[in-house]
Amino acid sequence: IEWRLLRVLTGIEDNILADIPSRAVILTPRLLPSDTIHMNTRNAVAFVTEEGSRSSHSAILARALDLPYVSNVNSRIFTSIPQRGEIIVDGNKGRIIINPGPEEKQNAISDQTKKKRKFRSIKKKLVTKSFMMGDDPIGILSNISNAEDATLAAESNVDGIGLFRLEALYMAKSVLPNERDLVNDFVKILKPVQNLPVTIRLLDIGGDKSLPYLKTESGRNPLLGLRGVRVLKKYPGLLRTQLRAFIRLAKDHEMKILIPMASIADDIVFIRSALENECKKLNSSCSIKIGAMIETPSAIMDIDNIIANSDFLSIGTNDLIQYAVAADREKLSCSEYYEAGAELIIKSLGTVIQKSRTAGIDCVICGEMAADTEYTKALLDSGFRQFSVAPARINKLRKALADILG
Repeated sequence: IEWRLLRVLTGIEDNILADIPSRAVILTPRLLPSDTIHMNTRNAVAFVTEEGSRSSHSAILARALDLPYVSNVNSRIFTSIPQRGEIIVDGNKGRIIINPGPEEKQNAISDQTKKKRKFRSIKKKLVTKSFMMGDDPIGILSNISNAEDATLAAESNVDGIGLFRLEALYMAKSVLPNERDLVNDFVKILKPVQNLPVTIRLLDIGGDKSLPYLKTESGRNPLLGLRGVRVLKKYPGLLRTQLRAFIRLAKDHEMKILIPMASIADDIVFIRSALENECKKLNSSCSIKIGAMIETPSAIMDIDNIIANSDFLSIGTNDLIQYAVAADREKLSCSEYYEAGAELIIKSLGTVIQKSRTAGIDCVICGEMAADTEYTKALLDSGFRQFSVAPARINKLRKALADILG
């Protein structure tokens, strides 16, 4: 409240990213989910940050929007760029060109044109193509946060929504949404994919994702404190509202519930019990499947018990890697450890997928590794058959699958 009052009294815009002009390059120390929730993404054409790594939130957002991104730029360079100046952001080479000359601009425009033409060709050729590995069909799913994502997913002919994130919906509001608000929002967002199966993740806040109207832990090591399902355990009313909205939504949608940060089997038992209680109160059958998001080393250690209590699994590689190698994915100084962790974690992922297949439950990979085509073959070889990625990455994944599987 203090900071909100100060912003109003000093005349500071509530969110400067909501009003950015057309073809804007965003230059900032770093971008977090809370920074970008009100961003007019249609007007943004590139991101440049002082901090961040290949696995940071800024990089993930750029890939989700299919925009060039350059990080680790000295802040002094920012001050040399006028507000209405021109800049070229070359994400492939990791460089920026301030006040480019006519030849540099022409080359950049030519590269963009070639990229768009190639993308259209790939999309036209692969949008209806299906893939098999042996006797197993490969499922291509989409991660979404809003109606625009859902529309793009539907246009990309996906098999379903593998991850519907609620955080953007909550962050966009100034007060905690009630059950009716959530149901109305869900119906609007999911309209383009109303005939597809949808996996909705329970609200995943805490750590570097916060809400202005709900207190979560900050200070030292917030990433190791109240996050995901732990927040929902502390605020049962917050959980209850979501579950009741999901139950009502399930009458018209084929849906599953995903538990974020499920670190031990008791997390699944707790959510299942809460869901059953709300189903009884609403006189509704409790047929909604419940799954665990595997994103901590403890979840892998307790995987047998987690599988025994889950209807499906989803692998969140972003946090799993960062916790496995104790390296903050936002820190460029730790990026070599994070990258090494991506290679090391493949073996553990193979154990999880094989155990889930033995138990006869689905296991979807939905972290950034799912969209990173460097790992597509390794994931297929490990046993993964369902990939959930951002809409902008779907056709790149299809291209990789076509190259591997034919």
